[in-house]
Amino acid sequence: MPEDVSLTGKRWLPPEKSGQTAGDAIAYLLHSRKLDISVSPPVFPHMEQAVERIFAAVKRRERIAIFGDYDCDGITATAQLVRFFRRRGLDPLIRLPHRVHDGYGLNTAIVEEFHRAGIQLLITVDNGISAVQEIALAKQYGMETIVTDHHTVGTEIPPASIILHPELAGCPGPHPSGAGVVFLLLQALEKGTWEEEPIDLVLAMCGTVADLVELRGYNRQLVREGLTALRNLSAGPLMLLREYTGTRTSTDVAFRLAPRINAAGRLGDPLLALQALLEGGEAIGELDALNTSRQQQTQDLYREIRHSLDESSPLLFSADTTYPHGLIGLIAGKLTEATGKPSCIVTVSGDECIASLRSPPCYHITQGLVRCSELLSRFGGHACAAGCNFPLRNMTAFERQLTSDITVPPGRCNDPTGRHHPGSLCRTGNAGTVWSGEP
Repeated sequence: MPEDVSLTGKRWLPPEKSGQTAGDAIAYLLHSRKLDISVSPPVFPHMEQAVERIFAAVKRRERIAIFGDYDCDGITATAQLVRFFRRRGLDPLIRLPHRVHDGYGLNTAIVEEFHRAGIQLLITVDNGISAVQEIALAKQYGMETIVTDHHTVGTEIPPASIILHPELAGCPGPHPSGAGVVFLLLQALEKGTWEEEPIDLVLAMCGTVADLVELRGYNRQLVREGLTALRNLSAGPLMLLREYTGTRTSTDVAFRLAPRINAAGRLGDPLLALQALLEGGEAIGELDALNTSRQQQTQDLYREIRHSLDESSPLLFSADTTYPHGLIGLIAGKLTEATGKPSCIVTVSGDECIASLRSPPCYHITQGLVRCSELLSRFGGHACAAGCNFPLRNMTAFERQLTSDITVPPGRCNDPTGRHHPGSLCRTGNAGTVWSGEP
């Protein structure tokens, strides 16, 4: 052991590494003794089939569409795949849904759009596992579909040509994010290392941190290596974003970089964030302005909604026509973190309602939606975060049924400071992952 590293807690780091975290010290010690632990990546049984189909499309110069998502995970996943095809001289059709106009995931209008564009191969990233009817329509039009996703699998599987999903593949947890799944696909496509791998690794790391997947196993290794790659970038859009935001650690990614990427999808067009990641330029400053606006609007709306809620209810529920669709998920998250209770914030648009839901780990919010599915037009999500659409006429019944479904023991969900609230478990996982400077 180096003389200047102590295990007594008095001096964790060598002088040249001062100012970093205990996690860095542990990593330093492991590395110095060649005890770094390499984690085997998840294995997908249909990965080789996906690789063969994509290279066939490249060889035949097929018309390819990439359909992503409007959040950081979906945007960084899309960026990786766009970069892969551009390296091979192809310019795929890129479609990121508009949060207000399109909603989450594929819809029939978007499939019709792809059909008119003559798309032969459709690849979904960070979505698609719940798009049963939409992928069936794409198949009817003669499109082949590769689904890459990590969201909760429903009772019916879409009729896609190939599905890359950690749950369906039987991968041990914790599962990778959407960007993590795409990075695994890229590794299989590139068959080893490639010149621009560090950039794709940084993109996968950003999506992994932003989506709050549990940082154990492969996810932890991906973030650790991605942070190293980020620090070593000497040029390009991601280096500019790093310097603009002062991002060095996973905490910086979560609270400085990811919110700026998410701001485009919350208040504007997610393509702006994709442009910033791929090209840099003025888009980086525009993201910063959007994020500043998002912060102020969120703060004002949170105070307004919190003041109007009945916090004695098992479910914190609020609906209004004035709630900006891009902010309701943030408000729901803040409410759940503050109270330890499940929350549902709804934007009413005509006869349709769009809801974002958050929950502490004592209640699986997406499974709750499954039990209310007869009242919903569409839904999807994870254990602690979900979204859904439903007709306005079903609002009262939906609120009543979801409230009655929350049957966890009294007190477990009402713990805003203890270990049951999502700020400690849904964010970090039950292994107690530390965010600051780690892994």
